[in-house]
Amino acid sequence: MTFAANHLSHKLDFNLKKPLAKISDRTSWSFLLPWIVFGTLLFLLGLYEMLHGFRYTNPSVAEIIPAEDVSHFEPFINPIFFDVIFMLLGLGMIVAGVASYLRYFKFIFDGKTITIIRRSALGKKIAIKEKLKNYLGVRFRIVFYQCGLMTCNKYIVELYHKDADKIVPLYISTSSSGVRRKWKEYARLLNLPAVINTDEGLMARDIKHLDKSVKEMANIGLVADNFDTYEKLPESLRYVRRKDKIVLKRKNIWDVYNIIAWITLVAFGSIVGFIALNADTFKQNFQLFLTHCAHFPVDDNGYVPST
Repeated sequence: MTFAANHLSHKLDFNLKKPLAKISDRTSWSFLLPWIVFGTLLFLLGLYEMLHGFRYTNPSVAEIIPAEDVSHFEPFINPIFFDVIFMLLGLGMIVAGVASYLRYFKFIFDGKTITIIRRSALGKKIAIKEKLKNYLGVRFRIVFYQCGLMTCNKYIVELYHKDADKIVPLYISTSSSGVRRKWKEYARLLNLPAVINTDEGLMARDIKHLDKSVKEMANIGLVADNFDTYEKLPESLRYVRRKDKIVLKRKNIWDVYNIIAWITLVAFGSIVGFIALNADTFKQNFQLFLTHCAHFPVDDNGYVPST
């Protein structure tokens, strides 16, 4: 069974060549700033509305209906309730952003021992030490994180330990460029095997075999071919045998998400097509509406005359 640590940084490069190497793992301000700004805007919006900022009426504008003819309306829910909700949401985003920045991990490496200092958002610190010889290897993995409305990749090279609290990030980047080179560099520098998660568990490769291709490793017996040509294929795959090769193709898969996407696309296209085909009718009706509004009868006091 493999474990994963939740690293906070989106960009990190641990320089282990120093006699006493140190690095901090924390969420950067550039990542938190949009959330704090948006939370501040929500808080100010709720505060402005609660102070009747949006309920100001210009006295120079004539009333269409006399105030004495308007019945008093009592809403089921007081509008202040929604103002408070906006303020709490904004305040919560601000507090969460600041707390995320205050929380951090600090790692110190002296060549033989790793010291890990963990600080919570409330300021409490916990320090643990672990010998380098107790680590299983240098692991590479890819994790997904939410970046606004998009899902992005985070490429991580880390010093792997069975205890997730003792895993040390060595290299973190949102770009895949050069990540394999970093993986091999750290494995050689620490004289540990390179490890990676597979469907069969954690797979380790000795540092002397890192530059070998899969074919070269198969030739020396380090990679076993356990593929069964008679095993039943999944229903989502289509099998085609050619003269010189075997081709696996994915069948068309219809699931609920595809159906919803196609229904939305067809409905939106139908609406756009209907408007395009009746553009002249919509244009005439809109012009009539504007003409009617421009000639709406009012008396000298700005009131609508009774009929």
